Amino acid sequence: MPLRYKSKGVPELPSDFRQVAEELLGSIDWQDAHSGFCKCPGEHLHTRPTGHRDCKVFIDDGVPTIHCFHDSCQDEVIAANFRLRSTIGKMAYRMNGQSGTISGHNRSAIEQRPFETFLKACFQPDDILSFAPGTILEGETRAIPEHGGINVFTRDQWLERADAKGGIERLFSTRHGLYLRINPVARKSNGSDKDVAAFRHTLIESDKIPKEDQERILRDSGLPIAALIDSGGESIHAWVRVEAKTKEEFHERRERLWESLPEGFIIDGQNKNPSRFSRCPGARRGEVFQKLLDVNLGPASFEEWEK
Repeated sequence: MPLRYKSKGVPELPSDFRQVAEELLGSIDWQDAHSGFCKCPGEHLHTRPTGHRDCKVFIDDGVPTIHCFHDSCQDEVIAANFRLRSTIGKMAYRMNGQSGTISGHNRSAIEQRPFETFLKACFQPDDILSFAPGTILEGETRAIPEHGGINVFTRDQWLERADAKGGIERLFSTRHGLYLRINPVARKSNGSDKDVAAFRHTLIESDKIPKEDQERILRDSGLPIAALIDSGGESIHAWVRVEAKTKEEFHERRERLWESLPEGFIIDGQNKNPSRFSRCPGARRGEVFQKLLDVNLGPASFEEWEK
């Protein structure tokens, strides 16, 4: 079993949060205050024998996550994650009188651990992430990804590496920013559309109107936004949940999301493909930082948004 990254200095969580997890998943073999082994919500779909430690729930960082080592149950696991996060988010609202999102309950995590909070809001522990530092070619002024991405390490492995080095900037030269593909890819792949392992997010941005207007429209849009990022340039990046099963469904759902936005929000039409690079929060871009603004805005899933 791979090592699992754990946040440092995480405060004790209310027992009510563990009760929420137990009501959703049944009896949980708690290993500590923040994680435990549980029955997979999609166990009936497993194509291989199920072990006691195959599925685990984590509630240690404001972005609760159920993770199962089986692949055949992922649709059920994703749906259960949405229910878990939504219920805890609503409970946080009642307990703290804050925003009904999990990020509102755990604002300090966004401010103090933006890279970690972002990755845990958008990716599963064993997802392969595709990072690339920015570069500016000779004669050009606009930064682009230096290469097709380092497509080897899982989400938790990246968190462990960044923690060991003392921050994401110590892993990369981020003078021109850091890029991350919006969806996980196959290990050791080129990171192209055909290498996308899960059609989870689409990228929405617009640099034709002031940034404060971009952020206001996106926050008020009611879209199922997994993460909202200040690119450090002229645009706000919204990672919006699509959760498509195929590339065709990805594009069909993306079009419906685009059509829901007001006409004054001029969408960057280049952001159509599922392997698109986006700016990664926590990295420096020139004299400023690419900044995480929020996570888990709006409905918990595309299906809830449709309703």
